[in-house]
Amino acid sequence: MRAPPRAPYGAILPVLLALLACGMAARAAGIYERRTSKPVAETVEDVEFAASDRNFRVVNTLHIGRAIRDRGATGFPDYEVVLFCNLEYTRRLLEADPAAVVLCPLRASVRTDGDGSIIAAPLLPAASGNARSRDAMEALNAHIRAIVDEAAEEWNRPRRTHAEEKPR
Repeated sequence: MRAPPRAPYGAILPVLLALLACGMAARAAGIYERRTSKPVAETVEDVEFAASDRNFRVVNTLHIGRAIRDRGATGFPDYEVVLFCNLEYTRRLLEADPAAVVLCPLRASVRTDGDGSIIAAPLLPAASGNARSRDAMEALNAHIRAIVDEAAEEWNRPRRTHAEEKPR
């Protein structure tokens, strides 16, 4: 007598749960994130400035939220991704590990969060690879953190009041 057939997803469920747990752990360990009270547009400018200030070239800025709104999703929030690169650090990394090209360019995202923004940037997997690639990734991770930290800083500037935004 044969055993009754099992649901096709029965064996997959534990694997999916394990992958989900690993993904959440990787996100917690591999994303550097800071919140700021600045609006998205100002925060994006500050990310671009902080990257340039550290001799990284801003390659592009992707306007994900705007593109989704342009396709008809009115009211969709802002999501921006700033792509940046420093060729000297990239050269060192690729000489040590050519497969690391998939990690280029570096990026930082900026998204709306209530009355402010969240800046998030993936960190490079510095625990993997050979000693030279680990050193290069650790150096780049230090720059990524510094860029996010600087962009998240609250500058001492006068805030517009509601009355200033809407003249009476």
